[in-house]
Amino acid sequence: MGKVGNPSTTFQEIRSEQLTSSQQDCEGAQRERTPAETSQTTAIDSRPMIESKLDGFILSVLGFTNAIIPSPDVALEELRRKFVDSEIQMMRADRIAGLEHLSFAAENAVRAVRQGRGRSKSVAMETLLFTSGQRQISKAIEILGVTPRTREVVITIFSRQSPNEDEVNARVQSVFEGNRSDAVMEIGSGKKIKELCRSYGISSEELAAGRLPSESVNSLVKRLILERSALLSTGT
Repeated sequence: MGKVGNPSTTFQEIRSEQLTSSQQDCEGAQRERTPAETSQTTAIDSRPMIESKLDGFILSVLGFTNAIIPSPDVALEELRRKFVDSEIQMMRADRIAGLEHLSFAAENAVRAVRQGRGRSKSVAMETLLFTSGQRQISKAIEILGVTPRTREVVITIFSRQSPNEDEVNARVQSVFEGNRSDAVMEIGSGKKIKELCRSYGISSEELAAGRLPSESVNSLVKRLILERSALLSTGT
């Protein structure tokens, strides 16, 4: 199975248009994907289920596209019944800034719960908070909560033992329709960059002021989102 590394690891990025002036914002980053980028996405789709070890937990991450979930709350409860010995969370993939974003949030969530600093006793719920960069569950759900109109979702499963990939896929796909695709987590289009900026309150001024020399807009947006997540650990 694929492995989630340390948060400082640089994950595969599908690069998009870079900021060319202090006036350019997320709206201006939109463009069509190149054939090379499409090829990269195909490679991501073919990966096995992503899995990593986090302080006693095995974190499994699954992305889905073309998802049909008429009642997300009902679907999440059904998933939790099917994974009774695990903690499970379901989030909008269009508001996930790549695998590193989820990995960073999950590691901080596990650490917070272990140290008694968590806002929730649930690692899955704490991961939702760290991923969203919010301290309030209601606001985290506003950003990452799945709706009946959501077509790209990410499932995170925290278990004590490494799960069988075929069994996991079968259980999840018995709850809702969808095609497995981890590419939905990656920043693969200008449209997603715009959605990330809007959802996490990243302004054109912040983009212009925060950009490092030769930094792509993908890396910049991801870094700014991770900084928001990191603030929860410091209590700032």
